[in-house]
Amino acid sequence: MTPPNAVLLAIDTCSPGAVIAAVDLDDGRIEGTVVDAPPNQTSEAMMDATASCLSAIGAPPRPVAAVAVAEGPGTFTGTRAGLAFAFGLCVGWDVPCVPISPLEALARASGIHGEVLACLDARKGEVYAAGFRVAADGAITATMDAVRAPYQAVADARPWAAIVGPGADAHAADLNDARIRRGVVTTPSAVAAAARAAFSASLARPPERVRAVYLRKSYAELGLNRPKRPAYRSPLLDDDSA
Repeated sequence: MTPPNAVLLAIDTCSPGAVIAAVDLDDGRIEGTVVDAPPNQTSEAMMDATASCLSAIGAPPRPVAAVAVAEGPGTFTGTRAGLAFAFGLCVGWDVPCVPISPLEALARASGIHGEVLACLDARKGEVYAAGFRVAADGAITATMDAVRAPYQAVADARPWAAIVGPGADAHAADLNDARIRRGVVTTPSAVAAAARAAFSASLARPPERVRAVYLRKSYAELGLNRPKRPAYRSPLLDDDSA
């Protein structure tokens, strides 16, 4: 049961730039920010941004009901960093985790109603893409699963009203598609809206039940990574040790 006067924290590190948002579950007020920091300082900056957003919305002493986090797809490192950060907060605060789609947040950020295709750049000439039907009242329904596929094949699958996101921007010049709306990025309000909808739909669960959505295997899983140096062997091990 949601405690009275509670706050929902939302985190998205799957899209370019880490987005943090705190949502007042009573009146919908949002305090959010986009973390702009060098890659090696992002984790520290996320902690500062989270503390700032929570303080601005009055938590503590207001309780945090749950932590929503983008589960992927997105960059492998960004997805893992966001999930690990969210899981740590969930365990520390003893609250559930709410998985959300970064592609849904992109569709919401577009402000466009109708059939919207949201895309994140997956590199290798591909995109992570998912389609959504966005109603005028803000209600949103997934019309196709998030899949990794060549952009043109996904774009032709439905009569999209708009194609948005960094993945669409990356391929805009080559595709020359009038449906592309360039410059749409994830915003704190969009992440907050996705988080609140998922929380209201009772999607909160223990953090150990939330899994990253990668959609394709990493280089390590494909056996394409090569060690940069020989494996270290401890001098404390006997010669017969495994």
